[in-house]
Amino acid sequence: MLNVIFVALNGQSINVSESTGVIAACAGSPSDGQFLLKFTFSAVGLTGPVSVSAPSNFEVSLSDGGSYTSTVVVNHTAGTIGSTPVFVRAKASPGAGMI
Repeated sequence: MLNVIFVALNGQSINVSESTGVIAACAGSPSDGQFLLKFTFSAVGLTGPVSVSAPSNFEVSLSDGGSYTSTVVVNHTAGTIGSTPVFVRAKASPGAGMI
């Protein structure tokens, strides 16, 4: 389940689609390819950028083959962000076994 939290003030509006996909990964590797979660968002009335942050053990990117980080920042043009995809994956976890 994906929880989307945002604060809209003074005429700002952020619309978020339902997420699609599933997240799965093998120990020691991040999820990729068919095991990514995706949602889109758009916004109007903005006065600053939108930051999308992943919870611990997950990472976000603006493209499925892009660079994944804990937070991505999306800038607006004249207060508007058009439909923007966000991809979520599991971070690489330590492999199983003794450390």
